Amino acid sequence: MVPELGYTRVSAIVKQAAKDGVSFVEAMVTKGLMGHERVVDLLRQAVDPGR
Repeated sequence: MVPELGYTRVSAIVKQAAKDGVSFVEAMVTKGLMGHERVVDLLRQAVDPGR
């Protein structure tokens, strides 16, 4: 996500999601920044870059 949205924006979303008690994925989708599948796919790639 960082290459697409930038560190500052992603970290702000993470902090807000934690404050609101929602998942990062839910926060991204609710804000309309990415669809659910895109967020999940990027997170999977971050965990397993060889995919």
